[in-house]
Amino acid sequence: MKKKILGLIVLAISSFGLMASTNAVKILGTGSGAEGKIDYEGSNVTLQVIDADAKVYKLVLIGDADEDLVIEAGQTVTIDLAGNKWTNYDPQSSAISIPSGAKLTIMDSGNGGTFTYKANAEAVVGTSKAYAPLISNAGTLIFESGTIDVNKGATDANATGILNSASGALYVEGGLIKTSEDYAWGITNEGNATINGGTFLQGKNYSIIDNAKNLTINDGKFTVAADVSHFSLITNKDNVNPTLQITNGDFSDSHITKLFHKSVGANKDIVLTGGKYPVALSEKVKNYIDEENYEITETGEVVTDANYEEYNAVLKEALSKVEETSKYTEESIKALQSVINNAKRLSMELKSNEQSQIDDVVSKLKAAINGLKLIEKEVVDEEKEEDKDKEDTSKDDTPPKNPNTFDGFICYIILAIGALGITGITLREALK
Repeated sequence: MKKKILGLIVLAISSFGLMASTNAVKILGTGSGAEGKIDYEGSNVTLQVIDADAKVYKLVLIGDADEDLVIEAGQTVTIDLAGNKWTNYDPQSSAISIPSGAKLTIMDSGNGGTFTYKANAEAVVGTSKAYAPLISNAGTLIFESGTIDVNKGATDANATGILNSASGALYVEGGLIKTSEDYAWGITNEGNATINGGTFLQGKNYSIIDNAKNLTINDGKFTVAADVSHFSLITNKDNVNPTLQITNGDFSDSHITKLFHKSVGANKDIVLTGGKYPVALSEKVKNYIDEENYEITETGEVVTDANYEEYNAVLKEALSKVEETSKYTEESIKALQSVINNAKRLSMELKSNEQSQIDDVVSKLKAAINGLKLIEKEVVDEEKEEDKDKEDTSKDDTPPKNPNTFDGFICYIILAIGALGITGITLREALK
């Protein structure tokens, strides 16, 4: 019977402890197929309770797994594949289901951790010939590392690695998403998806990403298997007005012969403001860029003018600092002036793909400004030393006179004699 891990919220947190066994985790489930409350032991999925009150958990694989995981709303879960394989044996249900209000992060601390289908499994859901998604997301899904392999075997049933539904938020930060057969997508996006990294490999026909809503690509590497006649790399579904914006990313693989299938209508639904593309497709890429502000280079990069805003501001600050010769030491002023001279040699016609040259100059200017040394500190130290010397020479080490001592008594006598002299009385007369 297919095993289920259902509802992480219903956990066996009792005196025996969740980590009592190194090869078992006790999780209670009540979903369909679970035959009531099932206590799973011998599973290769171990559970760590990070914060029970906040419902924060971590699942770590210590071997290959075939359970289905249903996360509950309000839960924050991390799955660490740890170099193992999580296989969906039942094509009628997703290996992972994330509802609205739940958050899942997928990572792989090992090497080769993979989510995949059981190849050639029976693939009929309802009356249609299709697999359930490997991962179904209606909440928040962050894919950090590992592999999602949509390898369903050579069947004609449709399948997708990640289905990001209308309420879902998907973030791909790294890892590998690949398809191996026809009738398969890596990602089907019906919500909001952002790709900040990772590698995407389109195995045969069908796009690696099927986009029906909002997709932003800020980075990542996109490839097509060698010598494969393929459909478009990314499909923007017809008649649903999806948006695709690419700010960066590597699409330059020479095996890519078709980039996009756009929605019916104007080109505005696909906007390219960066990225590198096959040179052979440069003319087609021009259809998706604003040619007044962007251009495609001979190497297939979409570029615009570089940003000099920070450079201008920091250079202006450096020029003002170098004039303050009475405030900073001569040596540090000369060091700053040398950096300024080099900064002024920077070309003012760089493009966005050369932005790092500007950033490097800005970094050196900031370091030189921070390296300025104040003269005032040295002067103050010298004055303090002089004042100290003056205090030392003006001090009288002779202790004060005590009127109760003999010397004090003599002083009183002398004063008294002086007073007598004033009245014309001589010492002899005073002593008679």
